Amino acid sequence: MDSPGAPRGNLTPARSGNPEGAGVRSIPRGRGSEPPAAQKASLRGESGQAAVEFALVVPMLCLVIIAILHFGKVMNYWLVLNQVASEGARKAAVNTFADNSEADAYIRSRLETTELRDGGTTSIPAAATIAVCAPEGSDVGDPITVQVAVPYSLPFIGSTITLRGTATMRLEQHLDYTPGGGCV
Repeated sequence: MDSPGAPRGNLTPARSGNPEGAGVRSIPRGRGSEPPAAQKASLRGESGQAAVEFALVVPMLCLVIIAILHFGKVMNYWLVLNQVASEGARKAAVNTFADNSEADAYIRSRLETTELRDGGTTSIPAAATIAVCAPEGSDVGDPITVQVAVPYSLPFIGSTITLRGTATMRLEQHLDYTPGGGCV
């Protein structure tokens, strides 16, 4: 057991060739055990390090956050387009529309934002295009497809992708009109 006034530390083991060094106490020195002048000297070199590291990390962090937000917006718009296409295909399958313009007007009205309906923003430069496609003759049981597409401009990249929602259903009634439109 150490005596009350003895410094704390570890005893160094005896090494071959230096028996006098055996049992000498090594005193650990951390920041708290340095003399005040030495502490000031070691801290003086680190005064702006955290600010520099923060300045290097913040732009990358902001880009990641913006990318996550735009990805969420793209996913939301894609889900909306699929939902609206599904609603339009269901209405077309039961022969609710009198003609193509009525189908277009109904489907466009179901788009949840003005940005999707009319376009003209930096994200969506053009309005949504709507196509209702059915085979010639359009007998009961034939497939009818509704496709809603909108261009989406990716920020910082400059390219434009096409978000497309598509739904296909079987006709439950014979169509009274011939749908027009080119589904991809």
